Amino acid sequence: TFDDDVAAVTHLTLSSNGIRGVLPPEIFKALDQMRVLDLSQNLLGGTLSPEIGNLLSLEELNIESNVLIGSIPSTIGKMTNLLVLNAGANSLTGPIPSQIEQLYNLEYVVLEQNSLTGRISNSFGTSLSNIVSLYLGDNSLTGTIPSTLGKLDNLRELSLRKNNLSGLIPLELGSLHEIINLHLDENGLGGPLPDFFSSLLSLNKIDVSRNILSGTLPQSIGTLENLSIIHMDNNQFVGSIPDSWWEGLSAFEEIYLYKN
Repeated sequence: TFDDDVAAVTHLTLSSNGIRGVLPPEIFKALDQMRVLDLSQNLLGGTLSPEIGNLLSLEELNIESNVLIGSIPSTIGKMTNLLVLNAGANSLTGPIPSQIEQLYNLEYVVLEQNSLTGRISNSFGTSLSNIVSLYLGDNSLTGTIPSTLGKLDNLRELSLRKNNLSGLIPLELGSLHEIINLHLDENGLGGPLPDFFSSLLSLNKIDVSRNILSGTLPQSIGTLENLSIIHMDNNQFVGSIPDSWWEGLSAFEEIYLYKN
């Protein structure tokens, strides 16, 4: 049982303490005033209890780098004050629950390095319009990249790398005016790389390597004065490197174009 003093706790940080075992459901029932819960980089195992949905005041949940298994509970949709959701580097399975679209305040989402399956919901970009960082890489997600991601006006970091995504890169990603890092590498994305880069003026790194992209290299990349890292190797691009790249890429440090 938990006494009243514990129940009144609003911030709890226990990261990197070698804590083992399973999270008891009772902790989620008792700590209903919790605003920040950081249990990252421990050895916590088992599944996430549906009782986690009782943390209605929670703004930051960090359970990254544990050994959690099972699916993400649908009750997470009740945590509508959540700004930060970090469950990366576990062994979570199943689809990303549709109830996540109810977390309309979310700004920072890290679900990478798990074994999540299914498609990426269109709700990323419609209901979840405040997202700044979206990390869904290193999973087993399938289907196409939702065009609705182009509506994320505040998005600065997008990682969909190392999944099983297919189809074309949506033209709508050219509306991500704040994007800094774009990682779409190690998927099955095909067709041409859209020539939409002239509107991505903040872009610092792009990685589309290890796909099956074809056609010529986009001219508009040469307009990006802040772009320093370009990884486009292991695709099926043809033609030459546009002169505009050498004229406009004043900040570049790495350009990988081998195996094309």
